[in-house]
Amino acid sequence: MMRKMDQIFIDNNAKDDPLTYRLMRSFDPESIVFGNEAELKTIFNEFSLSKGKRSIYLTRARGRLLKTCQGMQEPYLCCRLKVLSPISNCPICCSYCFLQFYLNNPVTTVYTNISDFKEEVRDLSISQPRRLFRVTTGELSDSLALDPETGMARQLVELVGKLPNVILELKTKTARVDHLLGLDQVRRVVVSWSLNTARVVEEEERASSSLEARIEAARRACSAGYLVGFHFDPLVCYSSWEQDYEDVIRRLFSKIDVDKVVWVSLGTLRFAPGMEGEMKRFFPGSKLAYGEFIKAADGKMRYIKPIRYELYRRVVSLIRKYGGDEVFVYLCMEMPDAWESVMDFVPESSEHLDYLFAKNIHTRFGSILPDHPIIDHYK
Repeated sequence: MMRKMDQIFIDNNAKDDPLTYRLMRSFDPESIVFGNEAELKTIFNEFSLSKGKRSIYLTRARGRLLKTCQGMQEPYLCCRLKVLSPISNCPICCSYCFLQFYLNNPVTTVYTNISDFKEEVRDLSISQPRRLFRVTTGELSDSLALDPETGMARQLVELVGKLPNVILELKTKTARVDHLLGLDQVRRVVVSWSLNTARVVEEEERASSSLEARIEAARRACSAGYLVGFHFDPLVCYSSWEQDYEDVIRRLFSKIDVDKVVWVSLGTLRFAPGMEGEMKRFFPGSKLAYGEFIKAADGKMRYIKPIRYELYRRVVSLIRKYGGDEVFVYLCMEMPDAWESVMDFVPESSEHLDYLFAKNIHTRFGSILPDHPIIDHYK
């Protein structure tokens, strides 16, 4: 594992699941604790942030795990990404991450009833067979941080290989891709990386892979037949940000075949009011909470517009400068005026933005979506 995990806690309702047996093999028997949900959560209530990051909790999910991205909030435009959350919380420790301040359970929780959420993806595919769905596992956790141990991604890759209208996105800050490189039927799988400057990675993204290791992992994924994506989110404003982001993008496009890059997203640093106090408390060395922020329409603290839009404009120009002219670049959870200022066009709605993804994929990667998408299917 990337980070040494101290203990594994197993809910009695999950003790006989195949995924439980698989994960138990990675732990010393003395570090395994069984109990019912109430007993274990009493233990978790005493955990520090650091202790929670070094522990895993296995249980069975109740209710649906496949949902639409929570960014769907007017007047912000959201791409209607579908989020599958077989893992909740993350062993990587980023100072700006909302998970460690938002989730009630401090322990990285792995849901063991994988057959149930695979069925949810099948049902989604059948529900609208003429619409393309993008599904990610990288919203409430890192998609690959624990994957060599859980084996979840392989099962989902094999599933999506049989579903003609679903693209699976595995989103990560790690370099843990080697176990996926020999798989077949990967043409509708996008392995994507959250990228940032070397300074931000080193200072703010503890227990993640280095920038260079992520780019090298992306190169290996491309060579194995995967499409790749990149997420510059959060873009961070500091004294040398412009030179540093240019260095990242120059290094990226010198190593990666741009014809394999399916999308790039941009978002700036943002957090819920009050979270800045928690950031200062848990990460006293971080300077991220001291920027020029204002409370925005969604209630989050965001950089003031002149800073935010300048970050976006410069990074878009760098992507185009270093060869990404045809790459689909989009803003994550931004208002129409940001799109107009930065991208020179505005999607008509979140549904229209969803359609634009499908249109671009059809144009650039026709073997994935051979039929031209029809906008009415996305309304």
